[in-house]
Amino acid sequence: MSQLGLVASSRFLPLLLTQGLGALNDNIFRNALIILVTYRIAETSPLPPAQLAAVATALFILPYFLFSALAGQISDRYEKSTVIRHLKLAEIIITLLAAAAFSQGNASMLLAVLFLLGTQSAFFSPVKFAILPQHLEERELLSGNAFMELGTFLAILFGSILGTVLISGENGTTVVSSLLILFSVLGYIAARAIPRAPASAPEMTLRLNLVAETFGLLRYANQNSTVLWGIIGIAWFWMIGGLYVTQLAPFTKFALGADQMVVTWLLAIFTIGIGIGAMLCNRLLKSIISPRFVLLSAVGISVFAADMWLATLGRSVPQELTGLGAFLQQGVTGWRITLDFFAMAICAGIYSVPLYALVQSRSGVKIRARTIASGNIIIALFSVAGAIATTTLLGNGLKVQEVFAIGAVANVLGAFVIHRKLAGVAKS
Repeated sequence: MSQLGLVASSRFLPLLLTQGLGALNDNIFRNALIILVTYRIAETSPLPPAQLAAVATALFILPYFLFSALAGQISDRYEKSTVIRHLKLAEIIITLLAAAAFSQGNASMLLAVLFLLGTQSAFFSPVKFAILPQHLEERELLSGNAFMELGTFLAILFGSILGTVLISGENGTTVVSSLLILFSVLGYIAARAIPRAPASAPEMTLRLNLVAETFGLLRYANQNSTVLWGIIGIAWFWMIGGLYVTQLAPFTKFALGADQMVVTWLLAIFTIGIGIGAMLCNRLLKSIISPRFVLLSAVGISVFAADMWLATLGRSVPQELTGLGAFLQQGVTGWRITLDFFAMAICAGIYSVPLYALVQSRSGVKIRARTIASGNIIIALFSVAGAIATTTLLGNGLKVQEVFAIGAVANVLGAFVIHRKLAGVAKS
């Protein structure tokens, strides 16, 4: 089956729509919150905008660490399409709470809603990845994961655009709240069309000691070195990627002196690049699941990230924020930053897609969801550690662009270790 044929199939399209609509909601809310703090209510925020962006990321990621043990058990224990539908119903309730938080203008309540959205996503993650190998053949996994990644980043793009533009307009909180509720309902409708996927371990008894189960869950990943280092590679990707995406608004404002439309422009460029990278990855690997481009693509991410830092050296930031047109007319700087972000995204798509397929294909059928859930714990640990490191560096006086440069160096070192480990496993 062709790649486009796979997208249109009833085995895959409903799950893709369900995932995309959920990611769309997450990013509408999260970007609306960050833009509000960065551009409209910075003077009332308990933290500077750049640090609050990192804290918001940590709040969204933390539930993956807290609840992945239970999420993995549920995904293996019960029929998966039913689990997904229940989670989409929970999303509807959470978006209603988000509407109440926006109407109250309560920052603490908004952060609590962000945590709840993270919790819903933590329960959704293992079931969405575990269901793919039940509906797709192994030769379709690279394409399936590529389209899932493309759909996710399209959702990030449109969520960021909607969250950024609408929250700044007249009656912005009302419009954003209405869209959150609408998209959660549409997500539930899409979820009802997902084909059934029998439980992988229906005989399993749920264990609710989350602390013990969290540590026990990590053993699932450690049972297979290929899976373990594939997960670590994904975790590293999200930690480094989280730095650049979550700090994009502060970078745009404070390092480039540009407004919200430039943030949206760079996110659009990033999404297009991710899509190209994901599709290119399948062609480069010829549908064979392999991590052989991990190191090369990671180095590419770092090279272009470092060039973004170099582009800001000695550059004076205008007192008045510039719009998109003026940004692109600033000599070579505007287009240089744009091309850097575009190239970073292509490399990111090539890096991440085969690692997801590797983890799915090498995990045991009866413990696949729990293995993926254990991976979410590792991803959460890396992401929270990255958010803490970012907040600490910014709190000690470093500029956002300087943190970008540190991330570029760290990324090469980490990717080299991951590449060596995966290569060693392949030879053994």
